[in-house]
Amino acid sequence: MLFWFLVLIIPVYAAPGDHVIIASDSVNSNDIPGLLMEAVAQNTNVLIDKSQIEVINKNIRKKGYVEIPHAYPDFYFSRTISNHIYFDFQYVKRSGLYDRNNRLAAETGMLVQLLENCALNNIKNQYTRLYFAICISNSSLRSVPGQAILMQKKNDQKFDIAQVTLIQTGETAVIFHTSRDKKWFYVRTRHSRGWISSSSLVLVARSSAAEWANSQKQITILEPKVKVFFNSAGEDGYYLYMGKRIPWDYSDENNYYIVLPAGKGYITNYIPKDSGISESNLPFTVYNAARQAVKMLGEPYSWGGADGSPDCSGFCQRLFLCFGLELPKSSKQQIGVLEQIRLTIKKNENICRLEYPFTVLLYYPGHIMLYAGKIGETPLVIHNKWSVHLPGGREEHVGRIIISDLMLGAGGKRRSLLDNVTTAGKIAD
Repeated sequence: MLFWFLVLIIPVYAAPGDHVIIASDSVNSNDIPGLLMEAVAQNTNVLIDKSQIEVINKNIRKKGYVEIPHAYPDFYFSRTISNHIYFDFQYVKRSGLYDRNNRLAAETGMLVQLLENCALNNIKNQYTRLYFAICISNSSLRSVPGQAILMQKKNDQKFDIAQVTLIQTGETAVIFHTSRDKKWFYVRTRHSRGWISSSSLVLVARSSAAEWANSQKQITILEPKVKVFFNSAGEDGYYLYMGKRIPWDYSDENNYYIVLPAGKGYITNYIPKDSGISESNLPFTVYNAARQAVKMLGEPYSWGGADGSPDCSGFCQRLFLCFGLELPKSSKQQIGVLEQIRLTIKKNENICRLEYPFTVLLYYPGHIMLYAGKIGETPLVIHNKWSVHLPGGREEHVGRIIISDLMLGAGGKRRSLLDNVTTAGKIAD
């Protein structure tokens, strides 16, 4: 049985394994998740139906944050491609970055090698032929064509700024360019742009990519992660993560079978039917959103999804994908596509008056959180937090998805969450 513990933090923080961190003494309960779920147990009305979600998704696509890979033309402007590649490279070409051995990357020749591997000189014609592909293994999307770690601080391997996001098995992509060493493709997936290992993709016709992406037979992952097996013996496999939808080809009493392209043939994987999946997205209700969010408590923090788990924006994105709502990748983009809620100087009161918990995101530059309701007059949030700065200059590691109040960090050099929150955005009226 799983027990939840409240830890009063003045100033001691939760021990590893606890998923509730309260910095205020105004909340006194030993079952915060249970109380939050109980508060929304009757909120089962559908707030946004499928047609309304599609309207929201279309508006997000208009902003360019989410794209349909197979909708790209056969040929594309070469200059635009080279500009994108160079822009992404400039993001990591900052002074003071360290490699995995804590050496300054600018002094080791690493950045020069990465730029050469971008093979920009190979983009010569006015137009470039595009190719289409399906991802056949979970793979990192990178801002440079290489696995080289680039850190802003020494010994900070968990924050590799060249890591963009995790591309999951079954995602489609459009290929713009190939690296000099032929080991990397520069691609656009639905939510991101960057370099991916060429061995992770299988080239297919545009029509095949479209048919795959638009398949009427798809399953949605409803648990934080679900194991997909390679063969009937249950040997080895990989994980798909909450919100992921993937086409299935056929099923039997126990399993769904996924048939992926592999060169000139196919490979078949399977997912047990009892592993927390559905043939449709969930209805968008407050209760369903709360249930999915609480399932994620304790999931580790992983910058850009490098280790499979999400970061703060990845948590929000995966949560709302369960309902078919495609939020962009970054926290700034996510808050930017939502209807803004005005926060006055009395932010705590503004937040407490929010009508629908689990449908509002709270943002400040670099971090995003899900409003989870209130206990008394104390608003609570669920978010994936790497660390908290405490009074006296100490930094406490959190590194997981937690429930907290907004006083977390009060007295530290970066102030409380409440002090920092600048914007609220609602998904449903």
